[in-house]
Amino acid sequence: MLVSCTDHKPEVAIKPICIEGQSACVVEALQSQIQLTFNQQRLVAETPFIMRIDSNNNDEIIKVQGYMEGENMYMGKIPLIFIANSKGYYEAQGFVGSCGYKDMQWRIWITITDKHERSETLSITVPSYLH
Repeated sequence: MLVSCTDHKPEVAIKPICIEGQSACVVEALQSQIQLTFNQQRLVAETPFIMRIDSNNNDEIIKVQGYMEGENMYMGKIPLIFIANSKGYYEAQGFVGSCGYKDMQWRIWITITDKHERSETLSITVPSYLH
């Protein structure tokens, strides 16, 4: 007998929030207010998180790209692959590793492109914790 399974998981709604220690929750880019939120209060090492990019002009945005890099310890670039949601916002799942620092500071770089092919890059900082 052949049995198959799938790892498909239903879309889980998140309550997007500005996390503890985030340098900015709303920034100006491409003449729009861009909200940068997460699905949890704190980023914890080796625990996946979801980052959301939302705008007052979601219909103008056609692409969001990003990555993270350590501020107080360089650990390479960690890509953030943003996917457009049917409601117009973009989400990426991220993950930070643990390191020798109890509290790690990360810089998140985001490049937003609009339907007129204009791009703007912005950045924020966020902390992560070992637990």
